[in-house]
Amino acid sequence: MAKVGVIGAGSWGIALAKLLRTNGNEVTVWSIVEEEVAMLRREHEHIDKLPGVKLPEDVLFTTDLKEAIVGKEFWRYHLYLQEALQKVWQDM
Repeated sequence: MAKVGVIGAGSWGIALAKLLRTNGNEVTVWSIVEEEVAMLRREHEHIDKLPGVKLPEDVLFTTDLKEAIVGKEFWRYHLYLQEALQKVWQDM
């Protein structure tokens, strides 16, 4: 079993988290949006972006990026490239 961090809790990130956990991996999902993480912890479902798709109870959700990547064997990010690039340009 691998320890995996999924960076981004949109529909792609949630679908990947479900697939990874179903295949026996330990999964932590990160989002910068506190309300989104609270909803995922409470419902184990992304009601807005992937309604009806329940995640296993042992999938972890966090707003702490370190928690999502430190100690993981690998991680995947699923953020919109345009949004990520805009943030990079704004910070320059």
